Amino acid sequence: MNLTKLQELAAAHALGALDLADQALLEAALGAHRVVRTEVSAFRDIAASLASALSTPLAPTPALRARLLQRISELQPPEQSASPEPTASTSENLLAGFRFVMNDGTGWSPGPVEGLRTKQLSINPDMGYRVVLAELAPGARLPEHDHSGSEELMVLSGHLQTEGRLLGPGDFLHAESGTHHHELVSPDGCVALLIDRAPQPLPR
Repeated sequence: MNLTKLQELAAAHALGALDLADQALLEAALGAHRVVRTEVSAFRDIAASLASALSTPLAPTPALRARLLQRISELQPPEQSASPEPTASTSENLLAGFRFVMNDGTGWSPGPVEGLRTKQLSINPDMGYRVVLAELAPGARLPEHDHSGSEELMVLSGHLQTEGRLLGPGDFLHAESGTHHHELVSPDGCVALLIDRAPQPLPR
């Protein structure tokens, strides 16, 4: 067996890649020749050093790390970037068939009288009603009016003076169609949930 063959066997042995026949051949040479034992030992040391080097992670330099992070941010798709704060348009329609209206201060419109603003929550064309939040400033007044349809009203916060009663949070008023509603006054400001007839669509 020549030296080149012995070195090949020693290298394969160090990597654990010998078959049974070559393993037996190398073991026989190990017992007979000291130089073979030296070669095998050297290749084992080399294999161990390579394995150690490959298993030790190398930290990138600060400059390389900065370039890698910059490149990753450039390749990142828009939908994976940081989510912006929800807005009225994104928060109202999150699931098909559902409409969310968040308590985020948006969606309010000035009412027809001073001190009143409203926020429409929904219109139900199937049932013919709408749901509205109504807010009255302290001292604001709603003029008397007639009801062309039934009306449901619940005070959520503050107080509302109507029909000789002072309504507070959780108090509820039902008005029948055709009734006459006298002036309403909020002494300290209030928010009420109102359910009444949905506006009729304009004729085409």
